[in-house]
Amino acid sequence: MALPAALRASRNTDAGLFYDVTEQTMRVHVIAAGGAWEEEPRRREAADDSVNPGASVIVVGEVDAGILIVERLPSEVRLLMLCLLPSHQGRGIGCSIVSALQREAAARRVPLLLDVLKVNPARRFYERLGFGVADESEY
Repeated sequence: MALPAALRASRNTDAGLFYDVTEQTMRVHVIAAGGAWEEEPRRREAADDSVNPGASVIVVGEVDAGILIVERLPSEVRLLMLCLLPSHQGRGIGCSIVSALQREAAARRVPLLLDVLKVNPARRFYERLGFGVADESEY
């Protein structure tokens, strides 16, 4: 199955996009988990994320629809961030991306790992794709 989206390498000019996407998709969950959403530190974090070697922008047609950060280590593939703008959620894009990562990890014979906030509805999405809890923290 072809991805309903394409990935392009992120660049430093994508820092604003990284902030906007995480603000629209994660702010409410961070606050619900007891965290704070302080704009300037989050903007710095987004700038750092945008130049991460494993960062990509998810593109649908000509539109930047989300962000992805994957860390590929010898012993595991770690999904660090997958955020789609609300207008692109529920269209199979996230499922296609995660499925491709699952196939990659299986071919390499390493686990695919991720962290998700307990209060984030994405947790159910990952559970539907076969993920389970390996470790748990307060959040």
